[in-house]
Amino acid sequence: MDKTRVLVFEAVIVLTAALMLSAGNDSRSGRWENVSDPLAVAKAVADRELFGRIIASDNERPKFKVHHSLYWTDATLMSGVAELFDRTEQIGAPVPRYLDYLQAWASQNPGGYPVPVFHGDMVGAGQTYIWIYERSGRKSIHLERTNGMIDLIFKGRKISQIGTGYHDYWMLFWIDDTYMIPTFLAARGQAAGNKDIPNKKDGRAIAMEYLRVYDDVLYDQKTGLYWHDRKNIGKFNWSRGDGWAAAGFYKVMKVMEQDPAYQKDAQWLRSRLVRMSLALKENRNPVGTWNADILNREVYSAPETSGTVFFVYMMANMINDGYLPDEYIPVVQKASHFLSLSVTDQGRLMRVQPVGDEPVEFDFEMNSESFGVGGFLLAATAMSRLPEPVLARADQVECVKLSSDDFAVKNNDAEIKIEKLRALRPDFPASAFGKVQAVFPGKVLPKTAPDEDKKIIVGSDFPVNYQGPVHLFYEPGNRD
Repeated sequence: MDKTRVLVFEAVIVLTAALMLSAGNDSRSGRWENVSDPLAVAKAVADRELFGRIIASDNERPKFKVHHSLYWTDATLMSGVAELFDRTEQIGAPVPRYLDYLQAWASQNPGGYPVPVFHGDMVGAGQTYIWIYERSGRKSIHLERTNGMIDLIFKGRKISQIGTGYHDYWMLFWIDDTYMIPTFLAARGQAAGNKDIPNKKDGRAIAMEYLRVYDDVLYDQKTGLYWHDRKNIGKFNWSRGDGWAAAGFYKVMKVMEQDPAYQKDAQWLRSRLVRMSLALKENRNPVGTWNADILNREVYSAPETSGTVFFVYMMANMINDGYLPDEYIPVVQKASHFLSLSVTDQGRLMRVQPVGDEPVEFDFEMNSESFGVGGFLLAATAMSRLPEPVLARADQVECVKLSSDDFAVKNNDAEIKIEKLRALRPDFPASAFGKVQAVFPGKVLPKTAPDEDKKIIVGSDFPVNYQGPVHLFYEPGNRD
């Protein structure tokens, strides 16, 4: 498609998206467009989903009947509600009705399942069950309720058999699993080690086995994104599929960071997320979000939210953690703004692709799903943690893009000559040498010895055959 046609096509998308805002049964007058507090929108969306209406007072505790199941769709919702409650508590304004609902929901006993499965549909509730376990003062009943999920996992195929040919409905090898299974296993391992796990391994170690195997099969080294499943490798990059990976990897990384024994695992997860973030930053649609197929938005043009919510969650948190530079703040701001425009005045999140396993060209405009709401709550919670001083510095980060000809890979480190960097960016300040961050595959390490004053080194498991670009971010300043 030539450049002119692309520009016209993108203009049509933006116009269409704007016109869509007024459509549908739920009114959408832009109520949330100028709301600066992400939590205000999140609470409206949570209230609508859980209680059927927006509730003005944080302290109101309405009567309710639990109408959400333990299946993955609603389990994803509950993981978002849990993080929203945590955040309201952190800022000193807890909303007790959310905890009420979570505890009532978790009182459902998962029990057994008719068929051993090796995908995450039936165990997605596990991570929130562990959250309830920790919240309840570690009452054993909440941990015991996850034993059925452990049995389900271990009665399925061995991890070594994933992706080796056995592929039917009860052993789906989908990237979705990375949000359902490893998050549960990592949280359970952190809370209870290897208690009641048949092979006596710590749940965190098993979580990493899962992620490594899925990564070996579904990771696209060229783009930094994931294929959705084995049968569709090379066919598409489904936004929600990558969204599951983004959120799942991040959740597991945060668990691994808290134990010295798992620091290498945390570093590996971090490098994957940084690389994915670069791919996402460079492949946004005109409204700043991601369509059903990340790399093929010319075909899959309808604005869609269920992938975007997880990307915003991951990237906003990575910014907060210091793993992504402030250059990414406008990325999550623009995406988050469009997400808020996708919420009706009555608090219903729209533009969610229905349950499926691939991108589709479909009018998502008035469609809402509980798992999309869960992702929205995660995203809004992460956005609420961005401090104002960081937001003010968003436009004060410079970027230089290096091709594979601009650096040399030695012993899995990328050596970048400063003279080359200066040739590309003459105003690169010496004061930034120790503060540079590389978007792929990790942080640039500061100079450590006088004989290295002519180069800077990018570490973190740099692939020898990597042919893609490296983006270096640095704070501008006076060149010494």
